[in-house]
Parts: sequence; C-alpha cells; structure tokens
Amino acid sequence: MIFPENCLRGVRKKEWITDDYRVSPLAFEADSRTKNEREDGLMETSISWEDSTDVLLFCFENIEDVFIHGAVRLATKHIDYIKKHSDCGRFSYERRRRPDNEYHGNILFDPNLAPRTRRTLEASLAQFSSKVIMKKDTN
Repeated sequence: MIFPENCLRGVRKKEWITDDYRVSPLAFEADSRTKNEREDGLMETSISWEDSTDVLLFCFENIEDVFIHGAVRLATKHIDYIKKHSDCGRFSYERRRRPDNEYHGNILFDPNLAPRTRRTLEASLAQFSSKVIMKKDTN
C-alpha cells in the first residue's frame, strides 16, 4: 500500500505541546488499551493520513475533540527512518478507515518493547514532527 507524504496527529491535551510550542513525546504515546482490541496485539497511536490539502480542515471541523489544541504534521519518511534505524520490534503504521474519518490510521507499536525503548520511539516521532498547527492558521 502506498501512503501519503504526511500524517496528522491531533493535539488532544495542552501538555502535548511545550511552552515553546514544540511537540512533546506525550503526543505520540502508544495507547496500551488497543493491544487487547487487535488481533496482532499491537498498540496504536491514532493519526489521520494527509491525502490532500483538505484533510487538515476536515480534521478541525469533524474531529474537534481530538484536534482541540491543534495538530502536528509528521512525514511518513521520518517514520520509515525511525523504523529502519531503531531496534523497535513490530513498529509500523497502517490505514484503518472509520465511518467518521476516512483518513484515519495508526502508528503501531510492539507491546513487547521495554517501556524506555517505546518512550524513545515516541520522543523520536515528536522530534521529527512539525510545529503545532492551530485551526485559526487554516483560515
């Protein structure tokens, strides 16, 4: 499957952004609850694939509870780079459309990784992410 150049992560909590508007690793924290809901047992961090320039506005208007404090953009090539250069187990991404969000996908984490290793991956994703995009900036 071919994926878009970028994905978007909604900023649900203020603490996911630092005082100088950088992305905190908390923004990419894997949800351990999801491993029990998946056949493969992987943990998810929800994203929206940026298939077109309209996706950001779609997210702000239709998934407001997730994008309440803005959005961050992450290039797919950076996820690939992390995967290639890290000992990260079954670290990957997917598209998993939902009825309310055709752009939905996940960054997937191996639940067998040591917590410190997983936090390093989350920090790497945050480091490669762009600055926060606010809804007012899309008008």
